[in-house]
Amino acid sequence: MSTATDLNGKRALVTGGSKGIGAASAVALARAGCDVVLTYNSDEAGGKATAAEIEKLGRKTAAIRCDVCDAADVDRAVDEAVKVLGGLDVVFANAGGLIRRCTVMDMEESFFQKLFDLNVTSVFRTVKATVPHLRKAGGGSLIIMSSVAARNGAAAGAVVYGATKGATMTLTRGLGKELAPDNIRVNAVAPGVIDTAFHAATPRDLMDKLKGNITVGRLGVAEDVARAVVFLAGESQGFMTGATIDVNGGMWLA
Repeated sequence: MSTATDLNGKRALVTGGSKGIGAASAVALARAGCDVVLTYNSDEAGGKATAAEIEKLGRKTAAIRCDVCDAADVDRAVDEAVKVLGGLDVVFANAGGLIRRCTVMDMEESFFQKLFDLNVTSVFRTVKATVPHLRKAGGGSLIIMSSVAARNGAAAGAVVYGATKGATMTLTRGLGKELAPDNIRVNAVAPGVIDTAFHAATPRDLMDKLKGNITVGRLGVAEDVARAVVFLAGESQGFMTGATIDVNGGMWLA
């Protein structure tokens, strides 16, 4: 029976792995036994630093530049990752972002579309490029990034971001059904307020207000989410699919 700690010999790809949750997840997967390739867009130094940390663990790795808003670039990066790893067993479609806070009434349609391209269409591109390799491996684990914003409608200025993460949550359910015959488990993680560079521009008074809504009394850290990612990676031969694991310290309770 495969478990979250039974990942020796597995081959993982993490998009957006230069910092924050992506970097922590890439390193955690390596600690659990995976060879890990990560992608980055603008943060080359962060990507190389994460890869260096993985290399110290004795795992095969590479940091590959990739713009997930460009389908051809995603295809190229996945091909490069497969050349390094020899195949894929685990994919964490993590890349995405808030870009900036903006109310719906102040938002231009072009920015609305940009957010969906970054957070939703990018997942579609990643799925299209990686699933053939997961099929070739006989199955695997596909993990998609969502957010507590999909559950609670998001904080001020992030309503459309929340909508994009709701879309990824729905994609997770549908892909769980569609890819089950290929022995590919598809699940999502939905972080709450995680104290990473993602929130660098979030006003501290808003962060304090959000912290006040967290039952366990602290902000999350990237490693909190990485543990859930490793667990889902270990579910590659398991029974969970189409599910979302909420990692929010009790900020949102079903």
